[in-house]
Amino acid sequence: MLQPDGRNEVLAAVEVAVQAVILVLALVSNSLVLIALVRQLRRKPMSRMYRLMYHLSIADLLVAVFNILPQLIWDITFRYVPLVRQRSFIKMEIVLVGFKGPTFFVVPSSLVSSSLCTYPHFS
Repeated sequence: MLQPDGRNEVLAAVEVAVQAVILVLALVSNSLVLIALVRQLRRKPMSRMYRLMYHLSIADLLVAVFNILPQLIWDITFRYVPLVRQRSFIKMEIVLVGFKGPTFFVVPSSLVSSSLCTYPHFS
């Protein structure tokens, strides 16, 4: 059903539901991985493989919080018209933190994984 403003409410409800499921799964699964890594750290020092998993989990959490969550809020509040500064801040936050921020975690992770493949006996 199309509304006068051009929004299909059924499609919007499906989009919001899918984004909510993705957000919950990303937050819960990566939080569990981080908890398991912290417990492992108590027993022995963190190996390179665990450090790689740690960086990837943090990158996924950043994407979930700073990319999926604002998009979900934006889709839920379709008719909300924010002020110009709020809108530009939200767009800048999505681009800088949501898209480019996890790169700073993925680059060290890829360096760790390449050293794992190159020097497997020194882990």
